[in-house]
Amino acid sequence: MVEFNNINELFERVYPCLKLKKKLLYLQGVDVSIKFIWDYFTDDWKNSINLTLYDMVNDIMMLDVNNLKEV
Repeated sequence: MVEFNNINELFERVYPCLKLKKKLLYLQGVDVSIKFIWDYFTDDWKNSINLTLYDMVNDIMMLDVNNLKEV
């Protein structure tokens, strides 16, 4: 089990995934920052119980362009 001492360690761990998702969204015509994607999820994740790194990466990669347009 992977544990993180603070939010910065967690961000660094998922950064490659965030960067990839930013690029994929850009290719779909949506230009958002990595910070925007991170902020999009962090409020929901704070309330989650037993959230795993796998869950976070899955959430990021499954983010749909249509969901972003609702924000």
